[in-house]
Amino acid sequence: MNENPVPSNALKRTINNLSSSPSTSKLEYPDKQNVMTRNRKNRDQLKVLIQEYKGQSCWDKDLITGLAEKTGLSFGQIYKWHWDYRKKNKKKIRKSWRIDLTCFESLSPLEIEKSLYVNQKLYSFQFFGK
Repeated sequence: MNENPVPSNALKRTINNLSSSPSTSKLEYPDKQNVMTRNRKNRDQLKVLIQEYKGQSCWDKDLITGLAEKTGLSFGQIYKWHWDYRKKNKKKIRKSWRIDLTCFESLSPLEIEKSLYVNQKLYSFQFFGK
């Protein structure tokens, strides 16, 4: 077997693209037609999305389509942003509930058993007259 195989022409072009432009965030694959790039949403787009979310947190297909036209983003980008933003808000709410519901008092098992016994006696006395 050959220890150092000769790279194909497509691989050579990809290597040349990588070495010639290291600062680009987009890679060009010769075999693929669609190349995906990541684009951040600008402030105006985020402002529109957040305002709409505050007004109505449950979005339907028509609203997402309208927002896509208004912001210039695709339907999928709007849907994914809404999904992530809603999940983030739910997580914040759950975390605040945990803080609110945290009990800082602790009862020993004996105190709990005693109060349970007293309550059972009161219950049986009220309803059964024992």
